[in-house]
Amino acid sequence: MALTFPLAPSDLVDLMLIETVTWTLGEDQELSGLGSGEVLARDLGPRLWAGDASTGALDVDSIEALRGRFHTLDGAIQSFYLYDPQHPFPSTDPTGAILLGSNVTISNIAANRKEISFAGLPAGFALPMDARFSVTALNPSRTALIQLAAPITANGGGFAGPVEVRPHLRPWLAAGQTVQLRKPVAKVKLVPKSLSVVPVSGVTARLRFSFRQTLAAG
Repeated sequence: MALTFPLAPSDLVDLMLIETVTWTLGEDQELSGLGSGEVLARDLGPRLWAGDASTGALDVDSIEALRGRFHTLDGAIQSFYLYDPQHPFPSTDPTGAILLGSNVTISNIAANRKEISFAGLPAGFALPMDARFSVTALNPSRTALIQLAAPITANGGGFAGPVEVRPHLRPWLAAGQTVQLRKPVAKVKLVPKSLSVVPVSGVTARLRFSFRQTLAAG
């Protein structure tokens, strides 16, 4: 079977039975101190998601099969799509049934690239502050994973916002693009040398790895 990169969730993440995953939105900043005691900060690069993941206890044959699939990533060369199996849907739609079939899109992006509005939500649907969404654009393929900084509720026509979000919205994001609220993904790469097998018993083990978001196209 020929694999296509980035690996789709069905080609890696859905096979793993991930038990725990942490997501951190990091900063790449330079700090400078003033004589007054004030500290000045300046962004050196975009904020990227990173974290660690671990499977549940699996038999050794399953572990080896998963390691074989991870090896196709060639370390940090190839990428894959990762969502959070612990929080695949907004907490206001814990099974994803309410959003199923909805065609949610970006309605508007503010000039400051920090506020966004949505269209196509179910009437009266509430998006909580913990909600994440992803947007993928093709030709070339780029993916953004964004988190709300405040709760919002759709009106009767399915419109909601504007609402502040982080990280800042990338330049390629635009009104009309489809928003993925069910199993939102980040395009990530494996942190080199982070893949490890942790024995649980004589016949089971956990697979652990670290990841970091990539903004590269393709």
